[in-house]
Amino acid sequence: MGATTSSTTKNTDLVPKGLGQTLNYIATRYILTASFKDLVRLNDKSYCDELIVLTEEVLKEKFTTLDIANMDARVSYGRHGLEGKQKTTACRNVAKFYIKIAHLFAAIMTTVNPSYTYKDQDGTQHKDVAFHAKGDIPTRAARKINRNNVCDNRIRTLTAQSCKTAPHTLFEEPGMVELEGLYMDSEYDYKTGMFLKRSASSQAEYEADLAKFYRAFTAKNDVPKSVRRFADVQVRDCSASGAFRHRAKPTEANQPLFEKYGQNLRQMTQNANERRDQLTEVLAQVFVYTFNSNTRAHDVQVNPALTQASLQQLIVKTRGIIAALYMTCEAYYARGLQIYEAIVNAKVLTAVPRQQKALAKAKNDLF
Repeated sequence: MGATTSSTTKNTDLVPKGLGQTLNYIATRYILTASFKDLVRLNDKSYCDELIVLTEEVLKEKFTTLDIANMDARVSYGRHGLEGKQKTTACRNVAKFYIKIAHLFAAIMTTVNPSYTYKDQDGTQHKDVAFHAKGDIPTRAARKINRNNVCDNRIRTLTAQSCKTAPHTLFEEPGMVELEGLYMDSEYDYKTGMFLKRSASSQAEYEADLAKFYRAFTAKNDVPKSVRRFADVQVRDCSASGAFRHRAKPTEANQPLFEKYGQNLRQMTQNANERRDQLTEVLAQVFVYTFNSNTRAHDVQVNPALTQASLQQLIVKTRGIIAALYMTCEAYYARGLQIYEAIVNAKVLTAVPRQQKALAKAKNDLF
């Protein structure tokens, strides 16, 4: 991207619509670019040393104008450069800032957990292409974004009235690993680029959310002492509920229950969409859409107004949105199972008298 200049534009035509398109747009035009990877690599002392001195001229050559603005806001560097430990600290601070952005983006991305379906030039359809492999999709190939996440999977289960999930833990659900990572905000390891622990405030929030997750996904109120991580939460097994043991169809008798089932599903979908809109708003505060006057291309950059403090506030906000999305969705899911189980039970109750009458008639016919 070099020393080209970009001008931020407020043209809404540049802004993608919906969370899925927004994530795809940002990933393609920023997160997966060499420029962003270079910023994260500043965490590596040897790579930092390759820059020799962090002068304004070197930064202009290495990164875009908006990236420099972020560095200037985060890192103090003089016109004549930084030397020794001061320079290394500057590199690490810049890297830590961008690594946090990468973690935030990953948490939102895996909340959607997109995969892609497309047809190649031979007409062969490729399904469930993972996000990390999207670069292998031909540029001109028409593609469809599929969502394979906690809430959408629950919605599909209730819509299909069929349960195909096996017993598993909360940590095995898409996005939970990345969500847990957002609580890590203490003791930054400069060698690995990872946060090793949680601060006291993050630990308190983690424990509170863990208890909420446990109650939402197990339908049990008392949290055992053995449950200390998301990985310790066993997800409700829908096959054990008996809700989908029989396929039910609307009748005059069960119509009120079916209407209640449909209303719950609509509210579940609406809630999920509202939470995704909130995540889209977070991304709008982290990234800006720009127009490169030299290349005549549309780009994405980190918002130059973003600071370490405001980024941390957005991380905390994002944790809350994602947690609320999962827990509220699970509550609607549990209610849906209960309603459908009531529909099935009502069907059984009406079937039993008919079965008894048929058995009595068969017995009379024998004698």
